[in-house]
Amino acid sequence: MRDIRIEARFHTFDEVAGNKDNVQMIKSILSSGRFPMGMLFTGNFGCGKTALARLVAKTLLCENIEIGQSEPCCRCNSCLWFQRCTGQYGWAYEEVNCAKEQSHEFYNDTINDAIRRGAPITEKYYIVLFDEFQRTTQPIRDKFLNALENLSPSTRFLFTAGADFQKEANPLEKIDDAFCDRVLTIHMQIPTKEEIVISLKRISNRLGLTIDESAYNLITEYSRIPRQYLGLLNKASFISNHISRDVLLAVLPKE
Repeated sequence: MRDIRIEARFHTFDEVAGNKDNVQMIKSILSSGRFPMGMLFTGNFGCGKTALARLVAKTLLCENIEIGQSEPCCRCNSCLWFQRCTGQYGWAYEEVNCAKEQSHEFYNDTINDAIRRGAPITEKYYIVLFDEFQRTTQPIRDKFLNALENLSPSTRFLFTAGADFQKEANPLEKIDDAFCDRVLTIHMQIPTKEEIVISLKRISNRLGLTIDESAYNLITEYSRIPRQYLGLLNKASFISNHISRDVLLAVLPKE
């Protein structure tokens, strides 16, 4: 069974909703051929941090990208794996769900393996994505301080950390300066209504959806958080691939 929330994950940087400055900075770094040892993506829950981190990993591991380029080819075996979002991609990419993994032994093994291993012969990088990093304890986060300064030249760590920035003054303050000094932080912004429409129009053909203009208005009125408005589209797609205002009204939560 299809899931629009998964299928709508960014294939290219042009599909990212808003965040123009962040995207431009990431693309500049990718095209330079010099990528930081660690990159931390922060922002509201559901704003697309993990999807963007995966797109960065996809681009780094693209088999056809060269220095000076910043978009994945979307055709090679590596890109196709990221676009399918299933299984494990060889030995070059791993994801860690930090909300689930709380064992010190697990992080010791993962970090030591990353420091020792490096990229497979057939790949440019070995990448580990630590998702929901804000769910780790301080002692676990401290393990990364030395690790980020001793990774092999071909190993890269990506991190995501989310919070409700509407309810908390500084929800990520527990991720201290010592860690942040060792990574490049990308703080994602909630897209505007106009940016959401532009993004959805770019991916609707790929998703096989036809979305009426009146439906776009309702989508952006419902939410500006990608996880939420894509969840609404996912429910609507069970009724029809032609998303009209009436189809959306049928699946909108009733007050």
